Amino acid sequence: MAVARVAPDARRTLPVRRLVMLVVLAVVAALYVAPVQKYLRVQRDLGHQRQALADAQRTHAGLLHQREALDTDTRIITLARECGWIFPGEKPLVIQGLPPGTTSHCR
Repeated sequence: MAVARVAPDARRTLPVRRLVMLVVLAVVAALYVAPVQKYLRVQRDLGHQRQALADAQRTHAGLLHQREALDTDTRIITLARECGWIFPGEKPLVIQGLPPGTTSHCR
């Protein structure tokens, strides 16, 4: 009976090739890890920055609205009267015993 023998070099080269391929694959995968992590970090930061931009735009719109309101004579007079100012010739009316006001813009 004849038994087929495989040459010792053929048996050893197959696992060595697999090992080399495995090492090469691991190196290639490792080279992709850092860029992928950086990409994910940048995407997360971009989301935070977009949220901050939206908040700043809302604040800006509110400030523009306040500025437009302060440009009207009606709003200026209302704010002045809340601080106790009167027009020349008017007689002030003082009511005592009221709780202190919450107007923080008066000096």
